[in-house]
Amino acid sequence: MAEDETRDVVRALSSADLNVNSVKRVTAKAEPVFRVKTDSGLRYVKILRDWNGRALASVVNGFPEIGLPSARLVQAERYMLIMCPAAGWPLSTTLPVYLLPLSWKVAQQQGLLVAMRRIGNRLGRLHTLTSEGFRTPGDDDRRSSNLIHLKNSFCQRLGGEPNQRIQLLFDKLEARRLPACKIHGDPTPHNLFFNPRTGETNMIDFNLHSSVALEDIVIFEVGLELMAERHPLARRSQYFRLVDAFRAGYRETGLHDHLPTNALRALKLGYYCKYLENLRGGADANGVAEHITHLTDPPVVERRIRMLANTEDY
Repeated sequence: MAEDETRDVVRALSSADLNVNSVKRVTAKAEPVFRVKTDSGLRYVKILRDWNGRALASVVNGFPEIGLPSARLVQAERYMLIMCPAAGWPLSTTLPVYLLPLSWKVAQQQGLLVAMRRIGNRLGRLHTLTSEGFRTPGDDDRRSSNLIHLKNSFCQRLGGEPNQRIQLLFDKLEARRLPACKIHGDPTPHNLFFNPRTGETNMIDFNLHSSVALEDIVIFEVGLELMAERHPLARRSQYFRLVDAFRAGYRETGLHDHLPTNALRALKLGYYCKYLENLRGGADANGVAEHITHLTDPPVVERRIRMLANTEDY
């Protein structure tokens, strides 16, 4: 299988007029990614499943300006996405430094808030381009349907009043129809790149499954929030500045002119509850960093769940 995949990658690059010098697989996911050295420089190639390839084809060919780094889609035996390396560094690497008190002003001067606004704008463009009408978050073909539930063990841990508040929000959300589209699916700090020297931003690892547009917004904001909550020197106001810039960019192009506070709050609660359930359930952790977060994140996440359950704070 590995040899077949390597051969397919070489053929796809040849059809794109790129001469291959070496190929190395860098992920073990269902959609594997390869690091390829060519005569024209370094490229990354992702082998896509058919449904994801067709979805990405409509985006890459119909509207390329969504933040993919110099992307080109090739259809040979399988769909393959060929990309230049993303500019700059992932936010998962740079944000811990930017959130330091002495670095925060430098971050703003280097355009971090502008980058947040640009990411929001591009996600909004993606959502508008792939709009699918209105659906409820509980529809079976959406991951968000798995977010809005609470296990009995989790309910007992939360206690009566927070559990009742969360369940009421979930019930209201299940009855609500929201704008749906093809979403990025994982706009976390790991998949968002920013070059402070040029101001360039890139997004990678598009999943493009169908969901309510709010799911992307929730995943983005939770990713930033967790990084800020883990940071011993970060301030809550920094998180709000980043999120406000992102939301301003999204409202310019996205399916939501005004983000529905209660729906966003309910989905965010669902995401946190599911994440905490996975952490406490012993979900597999790969690498040192994930093992550390499995130890340190539960109290942080539970604190956010209780706060969201008892306040209107986003």
